[in-house]
Amino acid sequence: SPTADQTAPVPTPTPTNEEQNISPDPLFGRVFRPEITDENRNQIKEFSELLRKEPLFETNSTQLEQFLSEESLHRYLRARRFDLQAAKDMMVKSFSWYLDSRPDLLNPNDLRNEIVSGLVKCPGTDQHGRPIIILDPTQPIFPPSAGSLLSPSSNPNPNPTGSSPNVSLSSTSLAATSRTTSTPNLSSPKSQLLLLTLDRATHLLKDPVEKFLIFIPLQKLELSTLQTTSLPLPLISETLVTMMNHFPERLGHCILFQAGWFFSSLIWKPISLLLEPVTRSKVVFINGDYADGSDNDKLLKTLIGDDWKQKTGIAPTPPSSVIASTTTSSESSVPPVIGQPVEISASTPDPQPVAAVVTPVEDKKPEGRVEDQKYFELVVRDWEQYSQPNTHGANNDNSNHVENNSEKNDSNSSSSLTGTESQN
Repeated sequence: SPTADQTAPVPTPTPTNEEQNISPDPLFGRVFRPEITDENRNQIKEFSELLRKEPLFETNSTQLEQFLSEESLHRYLRARRFDLQAAKDMMVKSFSWYLDSRPDLLNPNDLRNEIVSGLVKCPGTDQHGRPIIILDPTQPIFPPSAGSLLSPSSNPNPNPTGSSPNVSLSSTSLAATSRTTSTPNLSSPKSQLLLLTLDRATHLLKDPVEKFLIFIPLQKLELSTLQTTSLPLPLISETLVTMMNHFPERLGHCILFQAGWFFSSLIWKPISLLLEPVTRSKVVFINGDYADGSDNDKLLKTLIGDDWKQKTGIAPTPPSSVIASTTTSSESSVPPVIGQPVEISASTPDPQPVAAVVTPVEDKKPEGRVEDQKYFELVVRDWEQYSQPNTHGANNDNSNHVENNSEKNDSNSSSSLTGTESQN
């Protein structure tokens, strides 16, 4: 299995979900794409021929051709354990989703307020080359940008008056609601921001890396802050469900940082019900002390890098209350278990609250913090580089299409979805 400093793909055969879960290496199967065997190529060819017969593809071949790269087809097949019919059903749903959402039409200049909010961003990559996607549901709600697809009269969620939102904390009702909204609704600027960020992350990938890392800081999340911040359940569930359904085999790890009793008891359970077991196995809970040299610090250095705090925007030193709460329990010193997220059931008592510093939400204005403004400028700059025709999409891969069409390639093929990425 690969180590942190390896740059070659993991060896074939592709590890099964069970093998990934029991591997002592937390990075096994969570960074690199597996090599494609001759048997895989035969399956991929058959899969490609099957998809090209789909009416939806025949009438939208120009927009959907990007889905038929060798790497993209391989990921969908792996996601469905090489069951051709199941993989085809999944791909057809992604066809429809892409045509409805069209992330290639999103312009970061039209989503400035959303980008500088700090709600969802992809500032760079970890030490393994995986794009880091940061979801921060504790950020204050900003008014939608003038160029976004949301008008004030059709705003389904924002809370401009600061009044307490109508939140139902029933796990069953939340899960049911999330299932009906698993496909992003482009009338929501948050969904537009999510798609734009996922598209950006895809363009940051460099072969043989194929995975993303999601980092969710929750240390400021409390029931009292929900009236001024984004609701965490829709944001997190939409991200994970979108990746599970339309970005198969892209998630390497999802780190829930300092998820206290409120999140674990009332928010994580309905989200976990939406996820497949293999997706849940990639969730890592980090609670307690994360000072230099602690078990949490060592784990995050393995998953992200020695500079994980800088890359994720976490304070260099944890609050004293977090350190104190860690030393009061002998169990809390045990390193988090990879692949075994906390499961909350009706018969399971609520976890004991973890002491945390109560930090008032910043009264940020739409222009955002300096670092958020710099991030916006970075997003626009990079977008201008990769926003040429045929360089967008949810399935950007570093491989050739599954057909002999090399004579059709023009001078721009090296920057297309099926060519070699040139972005850093």
